[in-house]
Amino acid sequence: MDPKEELKLKLREKINQIKQKNYKMPKKDQIKMEKDIHKEKKEFDTDKRLTPLMRKWFIEAMKTSPNIDVKSPSYILNNKEEEKIKFYKFLTNFIDDVKVEVDLYKNDMMKVYDKIPTLEEKIEYKKNVNDESKKKFKSYFSKTYIIYMSLMTDINVYEDLLINNFI
Repeated sequence: MDPKEELKLKLREKINQIKQKNYKMPKKDQIKMEKDIHKEKKEFDTDKRLTPLMRKWFIEAMKTSPNIDVKSPSYILNNKEEEKIKFYKFLTNFIDDVKVEVDLYKNDMMKVYDKIPTLEEKIEYKKNVNDESKKKFKSYFSKTYIIYMSLMTDINVYEDLLINNFI
């Protein structure tokens, strides 16, 4: 499907969700929202800085991250430094949450460590647990929103944050 059509459908879907919640939007607000949607769509279509990859990841991030305010590529390009700072803050909070989950996972896996009979098996098991923990940690950072923001802000999540600081 064409990215423009996907964007139209996503925006229509947001309007329908609001309507389904029995929310009676005032006519003035509804007109304003429709104007904003039209303006955003026009900007999305005419901005020459946007690549097809940016458009694709923006639409994917909107689809898969309903609880996150996904900014349009044009907005991010216009406010790049501000958005970089916001994305770094998001990532540091996210990393803290992920660390807690991965530590719980690792601790659960290590419960059987004392029951392993030989030292060689213990060493091998501990190595495997560490490898699996790293994979699990990295898997959290393959979410579409993170990929999209990484692309838009030129922040390489794996090199800048994960490898250098946390793994």
